[in-house]
Amino acid sequence: MPATLFVVIIATCSVVALSIHAARQRYGPNPLPEGGIPAAEIIYRVEREPWTCHHAPARPYTVEQASRVMQERINCSADDCDAKAAAFRVLVDARRIKPATWSR
Repeated sequence: MPATLFVVIIATCSVVALSIHAARQRYGPNPLPEGGIPAAEIIYRVEREPWTCHHAPARPYTVEQASRVMQERINCSADDCDAKAAAFRVLVDARRIKPATWSR
């Protein structure tokens, strides 16, 4: 039994190694297309871009839309979420909510 298991393991490793070798022969050591960008480079670029939670709409929200957005984005901060900030401004302008004031 152990000899059969050994043969199966060796055969499996051989098939995997041959598959990898064939892929490298066909695509080269780095399978990126001409002018392609490696995933690590894409991740590096994305991590350094300005980040926003949800984008603001192209046109201002209606009061009803702003109310719904505020409910849907309850866990978002208006500082990080452009959609929530835009909704907040609409509701303040419509006098539906009053921003907090700080007294020092």
